[in-house]
Amino acid sequence: MAIFNLSGLDNNASGEVVKDALAIAMYAYHNLDDGFANGYQHTGFGLGLPLTLLTALFGNTESQGGIPGIPWNPDSEAKAQQIVNRRRLVYY
Repeated sequence: MAIFNLSGLDNNASGEVVKDALAIAMYAYHNLDDGFANGYQHTGFGLGLPLTLLTALFGNTESQGGIPGIPWNPDSEAKAQQIVNRRRLVYY
């Protein structure tokens, strides 16, 4: 079931369009939240907040932080392109 139905499309087609939009949005903003999300997943807030913020800025071996060009960071551009290319984008 889709979040909402687009005019002229059924539930399945509307859901596919929403998934495509999310994949494109993730690609467009991939550097902004990759390090923060990874830091939050590993250390959380509370006492882990300083480590979460450090990961958000500098990244780690699994994610790219907000500061690009750090040698140990993975290529977040390639990772984001992989996710988008896994979806067969549907155009109506």
